[in-house]
Amino acid sequence: MNRAGMRLDRDHDRLRRLVVVYWGSVLLSLVRAQAAIPSDNWYRVLVQGSHAGFAHETFSREAAGRLDYSSELRLSLQRLGQKATVNMSTEVQADAAGHPVRFLNRMDYEGQVQEVRGSTERANPTKMKITRTAGGTVQKSELALDPGVVSSALAVEIFLEGGVRAGREGTSKVLIEEMGTAAQMNFKILGPKGKEFEIAVDITMDQMSLKGSQTVDAEGNVLRAELPGTGFVLERATEEQAKAAPAAKAEPPKPEP
Repeated sequence: MNRAGMRLDRDHDRLRRLVVVYWGSVLLSLVRAQAAIPSDNWYRVLVQGSHAGFAHETFSREAAGRLDYSSELRLSLQRLGQKATVNMSTEVQADAAGHPVRFLNRMDYEGQVQEVRGSTERANPTKMKITRTAGGTVQKSELALDPGVVSSALAVEIFLEGGVRAGREGTSKVLIEEMGTAAQMNFKILGPKGKEFEIAVDITMDQMSLKGSQTVDAEGNVLRAELPGTGFVLERATEEQAKAAPAAKAEPPKPEP
């Protein structure tokens, strides 16, 4: 393979990791807020200000109290003059308190499929078995979970049960299902700005720190979520608005070297 091809592969790999980190660590941990259960929500995904795709999530509670969450992300991007499509789906099951029981994440980046799945046993809910599959290679491992860990998809919802008030702060230990790793999320409510509040989120995992933000109304409904400095933005929309044809010029942010 020539150097240009190697650079392109490395660039695509960095972009894949950027999308996973961004979507799994930030957006899915933000969009829940205090939405009613069951819920069915649609979002437009903007990249550098252009409509690049959509996200769809559903959330329900079973009779026994089990929480079921599913999400889908579809992006159409331009990178180095080439079109790149990203399809990612996530399914999460948690107990009534939000503690993760099992999950499955599948990401298809231009035909390159990666899966991460995990499950706990009722006899030992603090140990999760993780299986990663990519390019025909299967890797298995175990992840020790803190007894108080919650699903990243539910973290903000649990935090906002205390109400939306400027100055409130909180910390949650979470499982980032899309990556099969544990993390810590710190929250702080800023504002208000008119009738809206901003929630600053600081996520620390595997010696990596990310900062995200979301705009919510006084009831905790998410209006907008973003990861500053990346160009990715999530906006609540109708299904029709979310699935409208993406703009041709949408490009992802330039991954860090």
